[in-house]
Amino acid sequence: MERILTFIAISALLPVHHYIEVTTYRRSPTPPSVINSLLGDAQTIDYTEPVVPYEPVRPIDCLLDQALFANSLALSSKVLAEARRWLTGPDPLHVCGTDPSPWPISGSLGALATTVGGVMYMHPFQGGATLLSLGLIFLLYTMFVWWRDVLRESTLEGHHTKVVQLGPRYGFILFIVSEVMFLFALFWASSHSSLAPTVEIGGIWPPKGIGVLDPREIPFLNTLILPSSGAAVTWAHHAILAGKEKRAVYALVATVSLALVFTGFQGMEYYQAPSTISDSIYGSSLCMNKY
Repeated sequence: MERILTFIAISALLPVHHYIEVTTYRRSPTPPSVINSLLGDAQTIDYTEPVVPYEPVRPIDCLLDQALFANSLALSSKVLAEARRWLTGPDPLHVCGTDPSPWPISGSLGALATTVGGVMYMHPFQGGATLLSLGLIFLLYTMFVWWRDVLRESTLEGHHTKVVQLGPRYGFILFIVSEVMFLFALFWASSHSSLAPTVEIGGIWPPKGIGVLDPREIPFLNTLILPSSGAAVTWAHHAILAGKEKRAVYALVATVSLALVFTGFQGMEYYQAPSTISDSIYGSSLCMNKY
């Protein structure tokens, strides 16, 4: 019976070897009292004494691997920095890897031909309509191929760095500012002429003999269409940022449709207007502000 109990006690201690570090001792001539009372004068036995587990130390190979990995990352970042500096130069305002573009000169020639052809067409000069048409076609073709090259250089070739991207952004901002200042000058002229009419037009506004448009008809409708098209294009912008392509397409279709309707109403209003651009300051300011 004592040997059975001893066997059970030793079997209960065996799983300790799987979870904690153990130290094995050899029975001395004077074994512990508990084991000695159970086994009597039994011969040599083994017993285990648990110790507090310790955190294993990482081998030196692991530390060497981490050091090599960090050095490789630092080396790769230096190589990329040198490659970027080689492409952009010390001052990354312009990219040296892009090919010289002929489109600025061709766009200028197309704009010049369009302007001269338009002036010749408004006056009875021969060939004005032909020059105007050729200038418009050449200008539209230049716009298409220029934007195509910019998209290729910025996406596939990867020549546009963050500094280079500031150029088109600042250019568009300056374009909007120039349009605002241009319209500001036109509205200033119209307001000054209406609030302080000169003696040349009789000191009244609008001048005598000038037909006035009813603001409750087409002008009011165009006033509603214009901000609606702006809201539609803003919707398209947010849909593109959110990755919703179908909504972006619907918004762009709505924007273009509203723009076409607005342009059609503007043309209808222009042909039905009782005054022209040459009818005193009223006709000039009205046509410049509206058309």
